[in-house]
Amino acid sequence: MEIATKRDRIVFCDNRTRAAEVLSIMLNKGIRRVPVVDKQTGHFRGIITTTDMLDFLGAGPRHEFFLRKGAGIDAPAEKLMETRVHAVDMNRNIYAAIEAMHKHGIGGVPVLHRKRLVGIVSESDILNRIKGKTKLKVYDVMMGKPFIIREAFPVFDVARMIVHGPYRRLPVVEKGIMTGIVTPFDLLKYLNKGKRLRGLRRDRSPIRNAMNPNVLYAKSHDSLRTAIETMQKRHIGGLPVVEGIEMDIVGMVTERDVINYLA
Repeated sequence: MEIATKRDRIVFCDNRTRAAEVLSIMLNKGIRRVPVVDKQTGHFRGIITTTDMLDFLGAGPRHEFFLRKGAGIDAPAEKLMETRVHAVDMNRNIYAAIEAMHKHGIGGVPVLHRKRLVGIVSESDILNRIKGKTKLKVYDVMMGKPFIIREAFPVFDVARMIVHGPYRRLPVVEKGIMTGIVTPFDLLKYLNKGKRLRGLRRDRSPIRNAMNPNVLYAKSHDSLRTAIETMQKRHIGGLPVVEGIEMDIVGMVTERDVINYLA
């Protein structure tokens, strides 16, 4: 609890909150996960991430709840939340949270007291505690040979890649030049702005229409501390890693990579 984001600063919803409201929370607050509590008991029930929302809108199996009569974007949060959440008790130490993140590949761990949500520890919370200089370089922790996509890839296909694959940030490369990056948040923002929330499965628009063209990056020989500071300052979870005059993409460094290194 010493480093957790406390309940009074957490944006959460109850199990009956409409999916449309959860999406609005994510987009307006710029957050990637929304904890869900029971409306009657106040007990922690689950969590909804931006990837879960993409899944629900058509990129994965949760879409069956969207298609049910009278549901759609008004379906309750309990229909799209992830219930198999690895939480920690408020009396456990930070290593328990780091171990859970590393073992289960998750970016945030709810902190509970008697089944009630009292906080959440995210990768960002842990990285905020890495103080001072470090001898580690970006190449020490980055993931090499990242999966890349092209500008012409259809939006729906990219959404499915994100929901069903291991990557949440996909660099967009055209003629050897990085022109953008795509995250679940970028796709949700695109769908919402264009009023396409009900049409993801039919969306064959090129991903260039949804990507973020303002790409921040790190160089492989940069100090890891510098990369962490960039992620913290811009509130992003990862950076493409480049090398040489041609700025060739050689990897990705994410908050999760740092957590896995610590574990």
